Amino acid sequence: AKVMMRLKILLLALAAVSSAAAAPASTDRGWMADGRFAAEIEAFAEPSAVPMNGEVTLFLGSSSIRLWNVALGFPALHPVNRGFGGATVGDVLFHYDRLVAGVRPASVVVYVGENDIAEGAAPERVAADVLTLLGRLRADMPKARIAWLSMKPTPRRRHLYQRMEAVNVAGQRCGVKGGSSIEEMLMLPRGEDSTGE
Repeated sequence: AKVMMRLKILLLALAAVSSAAAAPASTDRGWMADGRFAAEIEAFAEPSAVPMNGEVTLFLGSSSIRLWNVALGFPALHPVNRGFGGATVGDVLFHYDRLVAGVRPASVVVYVGENDIAEGAAPERVAADVLTLLGRLRADMPKARIAWLSMKPTPRRRHLYQRMEAVNVAGQRCGVKGGSSIEEMLMLPRGEDSTGE
């Protein structure tokens, strides 16, 4: 309970992280991700990137996770940052085994799917892939607390908010209310400034 309370208090910091430029559109979707972030994934296998024994919190997803200084924000949670590039859900699934290698987290925080929408993927497909990822995490980490962060449309992607919200709603309905893949869905603010831009 204390872990998730800390997350709820501090997750608002993610809304202040500017999303990296969307990755170039790929013809590969979902399970057909092409491994375009192989170099970043290989870095996770370095000895310094593999956590020591003990409770850790795995932060998993796209550049919004990568650019977030979770070590500074959540020192008590012993965070492990496995965010990379402009990852789509398909990229995370493609590299899944290497992303979680050596990590036995007490908690997992997931943010991914925004780049899928930016590349033109249908909201229903993105929601289905996100739920597949969450289900795999749950199967592999049955005792971990798993939180999925809702999509946070930034000013640059404000025009995509309706489609992002469709994914958020589907995930909340199917992932939280309809199943047990995740403990909570944490809703983030829209990332707009005082002018609404």
